[in-house]
Formats: sequence, structure tokens, C-alpha cells
Amino acid sequence: FAMALTSRHPGLVKRLVLLNTSATVAGHASKIVAGVARSIRSGDDLKSIFSLVYPWFYSAKYLPRIASMESLLLDQYASYNRNREGVLKLLQAIGSKPDLQEMAAEIDCPTLIVSGSDDTVFPVSHQEALQTQIRESQHLTLQDTGHCSYIENHRPLNQAIGKFFCQN
Repeated sequence: FAMALTSRHPGLVKRLVLLNTSATVAGHASKIVAGVARSIRSGDDLKSIFSLVYPWFYSAKYLPRIASMESLLLDQYASYNRNREGVLKLLQAIGSKPDLQEMAAEIDCPTLIVSGSDDTVFPVSHQEALQTQIRESQHLTLQDTGHCSYIENHRPLNQAIGKFFCQN
């Protein structure tokens, strides 16, 4: 959504950070979106749905660190996403995301593209492709990090973003 906004309104965005994203929703991401939507429409228990999905968002190295909090984590996911219709609308928006590869080429502001080395939702190759399409881009891969790099590796991520925004 940030890429579409930036390409459509180039004067509004001075710097852009793209975090664990892709120009398209395909592969694992499309399967996760479709499966979660199907389960929600079927009336499946939200905690059960999220227990199947959340491991895809974290690296294998990080999952043991949160194992003791799994029940609390799942309760929070279920509570936060209790509005099933809202979640379905979000999933529909994600699943129907247009191919933004052409828009990526139109982005003309400095852009930081961040990957998690162990992201199975949008693998590093997706961000590497974006870097070739966005002229003023730089790419950072956070090691031993999954899709939720803002949780798993928040300190180096925040430092990189701070440094990026302070550049001339």
C-alpha cells in the first residue's frame, strides 16, 4: 500500500521504508491468506487458526524464545482479531493486492528495503527484486529474522531506520 501511495503521489513521500514486503502476494503468502480466510469463514476457533499460522511469521531461531508465551500470544492474537469481518476484509485486501512491480519503478524517493533472512512469507528474493526496480533504494537483510523483523530484531531495525532518515 505504501508503494502504491508513493508511486501515485510522488511529492507526498520524501523517504520510504519497505519492511518485509513484496510487489506481489504469491507463494506462501497467498496460501496463508486463503487458508486463514477459509478457516474464519468456516467459523473455526481463532486461537486454533492462529496457532497454525503464527510460526510462519517468526524465524526458527526466535520461536523457542516465545514458546513459554505461546498461549498468551495466541490469546492476544485472537482477542485483537476478534472482529472476523474486519479480518476477512483485511485478508481480501491483501489477497487482491495488485502487482506493484510497475509502480515500484515509478518510486523516486530514497527507499530502505528491509528483509528478514528467514522470512518464509516474503523471502529475501522478493526484496532483492524490489531493489532492482526502485532507483534510489538500499537493501538491508536482518540475519536470523523471520517476517516479524520489527519484533525479532527491533533494535538493529530501529537503528537502521533512524540512520536512513537522518541521511541527507
